[in-house]
Amino acid sequence: MAKGSHRRPDKRKKKNTKYSDELKGIQRIKDRDKEIQKSKALVRQMRGKKWSEEDFEEEFESKIL
Repeated sequence: MAKGSHRRPDKRKKKNTKYSDELKGIQRIKDRDKEIQKSKALVRQMRGKKWSEEDFEEEFESKIL
């Protein structure tokens, strides 16, 4: 059978890897922050606490900035 629609890998359009690497880095940081927040919430639930000064300070600072 003929490979009619098969394209060689080197024929692909080159993408801007610098830009995509930056985006991947930003997304990785966001994902890491989400995981940290989830783990903090879980620890807080396990302890029976619903409020912590450190978390409140962090949230307050992030809202200001």
